[in-house]
Amino acid sequence: MNKARNSLPLEAQRQQAQAGLTLLESLVALAILGLGAALLWYGLGAAKRMQTIALQKSVALNLAQSEIESLRGRPEGRISDSSYAPNLPNAFRFNIVREVRNRADSTEVWSAPALGVPAHSRDIPPPVEVRISVFNIVSHPFGGDTQGEKPLISLSLFLPRYQWH
Repeated sequence: MNKARNSLPLEAQRQQAQAGLTLLESLVALAILGLGAALLWYGLGAAKRMQTIALQKSVALNLAQSEIESLRGRPEGRISDSSYAPNLPNAFRFNIVREVRNRADSTEVWSAPALGVPAHSRDIPPPVEVRISVFNIVSHPFGGDTQGEKPLISLSLFLPRYQWH
């Protein structure tokens, strides 16, 4: 066999020697493929987490907008601070907090549309700010629930205390 190999031209002997992969080359290729698969798996997990967070914020925004729309027709005296946790059909759990604040820092000049006479903001009672904050409720594996420190969504509605006649 050795004699048959020596009878081949030198170029053919080189090609025959390099015909297969060595064990080291195979291990390096396998390690690169494994690293790529691990990065892909991590990327898919991160994308799933981002999708869940986006859905959670979307549901929280819809809740806050619904709460604000329910306040638009109410008289100022019937709006007060409150906090409640709505029953939702999905896996998210939220706490909706309504805070009523008086805004006394308004310094803009307002115009009465019917009269066309400018009125300074100190002559007009400041609007009432109603802030709706939606917090995530986190369940712990050993029992108990806690509210997140930062709201997922926070919206404000400014209700005027005056009416143009």
